[in-house]
Amino acid sequence: MCLDTVDKEIKVKEGIGWKCFRKDGGHLYSLCFSTGSMPRRRWITDKRTEPIHGLDSDYPAGFHVHLNKNDAAIWRGGCDDYVVIPVKFQDAVATGTQNKGDKASTIVAREIRIFTAKESQEYDK
Repeated sequence: MCLDTVDKEIKVKEGIGWKCFRKDGGHLYSLCFSTGSMPRRRWITDKRTEPIHGLDSDYPAGFHVHLNKNDAAIWRGGCDDYVVIPVKFQDAVATGTQNKGDKASTIVAREIRIFTAKESQEYDK
């Protein structure tokens, strides 16, 4: 997962977006990295320091968060154990587009907080 284009200036520093996770039982896991189970209701920091080599240019590492639920759902790819969940994000380090032709608006943030099931239902209305 990397940005196709990187904005010259960060458009959004914090907010709410969508992220796809692999769900196993009651646990959530990153699709791209072996970080172990990712907790809900707590801020999680991406501690990687190496830049990501995007298609357009390099940018700082962080969690990729889509601003649109449908853009995040593309990553499900028909997998029954993948779920799309809203997350709060803060400390954005890059913004741009992803998903090639779809040009999905994407935030790269150092920190995310995964919504609980109840919060997800409230936000998804």
